[in-house]
Amino acid sequence: MSTRASNPPYEPVASAGERRDLSLVALVAGVFCLAVGLFGIYRGLQTGDSRPLLGWLLGFSYWFSMSIGMLFLIMLFNVFDSGWSVIVRRQLEHAVGAIKWLFI
Repeated sequence: MSTRASNPPYEPVASAGERRDLSLVALVAGVFCLAVGLFGIYRGLQTGDSRPLLGWLLGFSYWFSMSIGMLFLIMLFNVFDSGWSVIVRRQLEHAVGAIKWLFI
């Protein structure tokens, strides 16, 4: 018989402090990019350039159509009461939760 322990010690991938620092970096990057985007829209409105607003409209239309397509698939799975689609349907339900953020 071996003398190894049944539960060998493991090393965590990242400590809680490292994860918190990464989320802070992501938050700062998101706020910075939001400020750059709002400045671009403001500058476009001041100069009469419609490209920033058209870019925003194109991005919104793309992600909104993706969310509506996912919502259609969820309704389709519910109408036919398909048992095989539970895992897919749960993922789509979580993705459709982004619709409220699109309207903001």
